[in-house]
Amino acid sequence: MFCAAFLLLAACAHSKNDVEILKPEISLVQLNAPVDSGYATGPTQVQFGARIANRSSEPITLRRIEMQSVGTGSYQLRREQFSFNEKIEPGQFGTVTFWVHAYAYPTGRDRRPSAEPVTVRGILYFESPAGSFHQIVSRYIDQFPGSEGPR
Repeated sequence: MFCAAFLLLAACAHSKNDVEILKPEISLVQLNAPVDSGYATGPTQVQFGARIANRSSEPITLRRIEMQSVGTGSYQLRREQFSFNEKIEPGQFGTVTFWVHAYAYPTGRDRRPSAEPVTVRGILYFESPAGSFHQIVSRYIDQFPGSEGPR
């Protein structure tokens, strides 16, 4: 009985994200949003980009990105998944762009478009010769043009 419990605990302690590889450096940016089209309200699209730096000595392949917004802001992202097959060689960068469905909110009684900041979360799934792993990236994005450089 003790042996079975020990094996179960050992199996749970080693998750899929415990691969022995130096994890990539990920930069998630908003490329186009309601603020860029005159603070549009209602159903809209938001474009994002992900720049991935492979710091390991093995190639990695980006397979999927899941995006969603966290909390409230000038828009709410629909939780979506995007498939990729972006291979990134050791010591190199890879870049992907994608559009996410969103709903842009007006604020106040006058129904003016909102310029509130937005927090987004992305989960990036990778494959490598060492195994599969994922990384979670969250980003606070100011919606005022030029306030923090590339959004």
